[in-house]
Amino acid sequence: MTRTVIAALALALATAGCGGAGPTDPSRPPAGGAPSTGTNPYTGPALPGLSSTPLWSVHHEKAGIDPRWLLVGDTVVLARPDPTAAPAGRGSDPALLEFRAAATGRVTATVRTPADTLRVDEWDGRPVVVVSYQTAADRLTQVIAGYDASGQPRGEVRVEGEPDQVSVVGGRVFQRSGTAVTVRPVAGGRAIPLACAAPMCGYELRAGGIPTLRAGATVLPASVGNLLFTLEAGTEPGELRLVALDAATGGRRWDAASVAVPPGAAAPRSGLRVHPVAMAGGRLLLSWQAGAGDGPELAALHDPATGRLVTTGPTLPGPVNTILTEPAGKLAVASATGSSSDAGSAGWDLETGRITWDQAGDDKLLLAESLVNGIVYARTASGRASGNLDDFYTAVRLASKDVVAAEVRLASAPLGASSGHGILLYGDTLYAFGPS
Repeated sequence: MTRTVIAALALALATAGCGGAGPTDPSRPPAGGAPSTGTNPYTGPALPGLSSTPLWSVHHEKAGIDPRWLLVGDTVVLARPDPTAAPAGRGSDPALLEFRAAATGRVTATVRTPADTLRVDEWDGRPVVVVSYQTAADRLTQVIAGYDASGQPRGEVRVEGEPDQVSVVGGRVFQRSGTAVTVRPVAGGRAIPLACAAPMCGYELRAGGIPTLRAGATVLPASVGNLLFTLEAGTEPGELRLVALDAATGGRRWDAASVAVPPGAAAPRSGLRVHPVAMAGGRLLLSWQAGAGDGPELAALHDPATGRLVTTGPTLPGPVNTILTEPAGKLAVASATGSSSDAGSAGWDLETGRITWDQAGDDKLLLAESLVNGIVYARTASGRASGNLDDFYTAVRLASKDVVAAEVRLASAPLGASSGHGILLYGDTLYAFGPS
């Protein structure tokens, strides 16, 4: 069974580079001049959950990085070409990262750094933007650094060699040396050896991405929250058993054979019975098989320390691999986003386990992509049969699944700040809208 690894973190931050300056004085514009923030006319479709006119906008050229902007809580981080930087030579291209307040567009900090990739993560409970790049002065070196929402550095890792030698997630460094993989805190500390006892199993690392655990076609996140994951052979032929390890000590916390199985989950026959998805409200979301082999799966929240079952959630047509939670942490939408036959979403009260809505009998199954001020922006699965997604979003209310707009034609959905503001890149302009 093929699993899809998700990044369920909606946070961000930035990094400092070799030969680059740290955050600049927020009261002064960066050298070269930051483009002014205004309110350029918005000609796109109405955005459910958001105001009809933008609060601010800024022209935003691509800086050779994808994505070229991120949202960290209530801070927007933009990556621009750095007009003051010297040619990069054999290293990565230089970039200027702007940290802007979502409500006003005001630049609160800037960071100059080389950058190949940007992504959102959480280190020591704080949201960060993770920047990765390469230097090649003497030997090829992978650099991964994190910055908080105020543009302050929170740590940096430098590892000689190719990109597949290192990954960083959750404030921990996964590093390969020969065939061995170890994990340690970014800030330094004890290195924990990792190994996988299942057949054809190992860890895959990439400087610009998160570490994953692979056994054949099965791909899982190597770490979620304060847990590391490995696999071992089960009691049935071909069965894989998920094992959770303490990220601080490497000690065994629990395995899939020792935790309470949610009512409705299937007995294992072969392959993997359960896989980790993300943290939701301090609890671990696991997706359990609800039938033999590939097919429906059941979402459940577990205590990460013990594996104890807390609440059982919706059953979806395929592996649960996305959860979007409102800022209050009570209501969420869970999605299975596989092919057209194993896709769909459901509303979920995380505190009580109550399924607030599902899609039984619906013509168009929803693939949730973003949550903005109580509105879920979702693709539909109807285009999957031909290998294409529809070129629009359907907007529904998180609390009720009421359709607010059947077709919102956008290349990408707006992202929601914790304050209810929405940020959208439309063409070459980044727009910020207030909550409606």
